[in-house]
This record gives sequence, C-alpha cells and structure tokens, in this order.
Amino acid sequence: YPVAVCNTSGAGLTRPKWGYTGRIGKIVTKCDLLYTAEQVKTLSADELHQGLVKALEFNDHIYQIENNIIFKGRKYAEGLERVLYRCPKCGEEFKQVTFGNTLKCTNCDNEVYYSNDGRLIPVGDDSVCPERIDIWYDEERELVKEEVKKDDFYLEHPAALFVEKPEICNYRFITSGTISMDKERLLFVSNSDVRPKNM
Repeated sequence: YPVAVCNTSGAGLTRPKWGYTGRIGKIVTKCDLLYTAEQVKTLSADELHQGLVKALEFNDHIYQIENNIIFKGRKYAEGLERVLYRCPKCGEEFKQVTFGNTLKCTNCDNEVYYSNDGRLIPVGDDSVCPERIDIWYDEERELVKEEVKKDDFYLEHPAALFVEKPEICNYRFITSGTISMDKERLLFVSNSDVRPKNM
C-alpha cells in the first residue's frame, strides 16, 4: 500500500499544555504521499519507520517564527513557569513567576517577554534568555539528564492520582499522596489506607 503522512502545524500553540488560556492563530495541515506502493516493497521495516519518523517531525515554535504567525490571547505567558522552571541567568529552579506576557525570576529579577510571534525577548540590559521556548526547555532537559545520573538523585512531591473516564472524555480524582523517584524506581504512596472503589 502507499504511505501518506499528515502534519498539522500551529495546533499546539492554540492551546499550549502549559497555558491557562487558549489563543487564536493560523493552523496549517499538509498531507503528502511519502512512499508509493512500489517504493514500500523495496524498503525494510526499519527504513519505513525511519522515513515516517523524519516525515512527522515538527516544531511549532520554529513554524511560528519562520512564518511570522501571530497568536492572539490573554495572559500569554502565564503557566510558562511550569515548563521553563530554571532561570537562564542565575540557574535557580522554581523561582519563575508569570504575569501577562512576562516571565520573571524572583531570585535575580531576570525578566523575559513572550511575544505573540513566539519569540522570547530579554527585558532590560541585564536579562538573558534563549530565543524560543523549545530551546530553553531543551537546555533544562540536558541538565536533568546529567542530574539523574548522580547516585544521590531523588525527587519527591505531593501528587494527586486520577483515572481516565473515557465515557466522559475526562479524568476522575482517586486519591492524593506523594510521588517520589530515584535511580531505581518511581513510587506513588497514597495518603489513604482504603483501596479506592471503581478504579
């Protein structure tokens, strides 16, 4: 059979996972033939897979900037502190706060403006930041890769457990507790000593 791919650019920017509000902007969907049926016969499963992975790669942040697309919305940067949690200037973690279109570090006052065209812009002469959200996030990811290699790596945080309710396209709260992670395991410990019903 022939293999076709369908890519949608910009959809992730209309309702970003970190955002509190939706935005309005241009979304483009492209459908293309990747391989004809004859080509498929000549390719291994691995070659087919690699071709699909490459054809389906996308980056909404690059798409927005390269195409000069404006996404309109209120409280544009609010929620970004949940993703961009490490200050690019002083390195402190979880000191970022957001308001309107601005992200600010409460430790060193580094301030960043998130423009409606997708760019991150330092505010004032002393502030610094990467140009895009994905670059900042990738820098954090590289630091975390090194952090988890340490023998004393450990994280713990209060958490809530939800289960999926497909019939209503939503989730149902089950219990609260603590989630922890070290080099050996990921563990959730419930605050309740009674097994929830209808999990």
